[in-house]
Amino acid sequence: EPGRLNNLNNNNNNNNRRSRSRYNNVQLSEGERLKEYYKRNYTWPLTNYNPNTAGWKQLMEQRFQQVQEMDNSGQRYEGFIQTLPSAFLIPNFTEHGFGLARCPDVLLQALQQGIQDGITK
Repeated sequence: EPGRLNNLNNNNNNNNRRSRSRYNNVQLSEGERLKEYYKRNYTWPLTNYNPNTAGWKQLMEQRFQQVQEMDNSGQRYEGFIQTLPSAFLIPNFTEHGFGLARCPDVLLQALQQGIQDGITK
């Protein structure tokens, strides 16, 4: 029924407008945001690094300092968005996020010889 279909479409459009308007006005003023921030016991700078070691904390604080010094607010925001997960959410396996290991001498000699052979050609 064409008339019924149009009524359904109109109802859906009205519902979509109502839904959109309901979410468009969900913005806190800075005062309200700060009130919620303190109510939830949030703090800055964050201190619960993962892993919570001196080396990881130092590395992440250096990164946050670099991000904080960015002049462009959009790039600074993106820098924080990119750095936060590695500082607090994504675990690593050593104090500095990576580990060094010594490879067997036979392998090291073979690699060095391969480099030397490549240079002489």
